[in-house]
Amino acid sequence: RIAAGPRVQFKGDPLTLQYYPGSGLRLQPLANFGEANALYNACKGINTQPGTPCEPDKLRALLDRLVATAAHRGGFLAWEYYFSFGGGTPPWVSGIATGSALSALSRSALLFKEQEQQQAPPAQPNGGSAPPGGLVPPPPASAPTGGSPSTGGSAPGARASDDAPTDQPPHDSAYYLDIARQALPVYQHSA
Repeated sequence: RIAAGPRVQFKGDPLTLQYYPGSGLRLQPLANFGEANALYNACKGINTQPGTPCEPDKLRALLDRLVATAAHRGGFLAWEYYFSFGGGTPPWVSGIATGSALSALSRSALLFKEQEQQQAPPAQPNGGSAPPGGLVPPPPASAPTGGSPSTGGSAPGARASDDAPTDQPPHDSAYYLDIARQALPVYQHSA
């Protein structure tokens, strides 16, 4: 039987790992998506202590790291556990962790969308260069949705080259919603 041990984080990495006897340190998707949901709640003032700061950059960093750990399983994304549990063998997927992932990704996408709209430049009277409402039009249909210049809009888990600039702009809100949509099939099958 596995008796879970302490959870740890390494300096500079937002991911939480947990020690499992006989398996070592392993990614703990439920704990990580729980943290992402808590970061979202802080931004919205939901179930948080007064004065808890909203840290959207910390939320984006955690979600980006989690997206990079997702496994591609027959057309959908999943966050796998890599140790035996309940008589099953790895890799396995938790419906509870997947539900937490969907919640964190979709709610964070809405939060980021709200922030993008608040930061959009105002519409320019007299035919200025800003589009109506100050919002940037969507990319052409042939362009990938989401992504960033460092990944070229490629699939989750794609790595930028070592010489790529590290000051890339954050993913837009649509990126996180796309990831949630890609994870939805596993949740529907496990629920």
